[in-house]
Amino acid sequence: MEKTSNKLSGTANSLYNQPKGNPASAWPVKTLTLREHEILQLLSEGLQNKIIADRLALSVHTVKVHVHNLIRKLRAHNRTQATAIYRNSMDNHGLKPFDATIVH
Repeated sequence: MEKTSNKLSGTANSLYNQPKGNPASAWPVKTLTLREHEILQLLSEGLQNKIIADRLALSVHTVKVHVHNLIRKLRAHNRTQATAIYRNSMDNHGLKPFDATIVH
């Protein structure tokens, strides 16, 4: 059991504590589009896809596609983990949501 918990915590540490390198792969939040940042910010507020779709004037299907893509880009397992990675990354880099310096 101890080996499993160490392995899991090692994986979590690698996701949450991104290296300070320059490549976007070292900091996956940097690969997100502005729309994905908007959606992830709303997700981190605990909003459902339907509410996010209404706020951004998108279809629920479009929001689902964005959520799927940002989960993949952040190498997260679910939307909760994706929001944790996002919030941690923003805090660690002293950035505010929708900061244009993190969007290519």
